[in-house]
Amino acid sequence: PDAAACTGCAACMKICPANAIAMVERRGDGKARLPEIDHSKCIRCYCCQELCDRHAMALVKPGFLRALEAIGRLASRFRRG
Repeated sequence: PDAAACTGCAACMKICPANAIAMVERRGDGKARLPEIDHSKCIRCYCCQELCDRHAMALVKPGFLRALEAIGRLASRFRRG
């Protein structure tokens, strides 16, 4: 989830049919909470992503984002020559 966009409303957690989302405390802030997705339970129904009007949810695994960044760096090396 996008911490800057998320309001901590927990609507995503409530709508999740697989109970794959838990609200966890933000670092250093005892009040605000963020959704955390258990990717082993997630059925990729995208209900949370569709529900969030702040566009704070994005269903991608953290490792996938790192892989995309690595691919981008590699591609830029080839473009430079």
